[in-house]
Amino acid sequence: MKIFYKILTTSLLCGFFYLQYDIKSDTANYFFADSIKIGDSIKVTADSLELKKIKLAEGKLLYEKKCQKCHMLYEPKDYKLKQWKENLIEMKEKAELNKDEYSLILGYLSANCKK
Repeated sequence: MKIFYKILTTSLLCGFFYLQYDIKSDTANYFFADSIKIGDSIKVTADSLELKKIKLAEGKLLYEKKCQKCHMLYEPKDYKLKQWKENLIEMKEKAELNKDEYSLILGYLSANCKK
């Protein structure tokens, strides 16, 4: 409860506070801004979408490169996110994935997995 009041107080002092909810990753992102303008939010969204596309492409390339070394590739839609997480954790050491590679591959799989 203290955290909520701190966020609320901070948001009132900083200006507007709003919440952006990402349905795919089931997470919420909090944003602070002095003023919310439609043009600003569109610009941020466009940049965010472009960055997301780049990260997903990197994740796909890593998935193909690292995982295909030892076995055939599975389609991301073959499993739900929970199963992909379990499989990826199990294979992390065998595929010699560092933290960033693991995150990129998991991001790609989570964006394209069975819902």
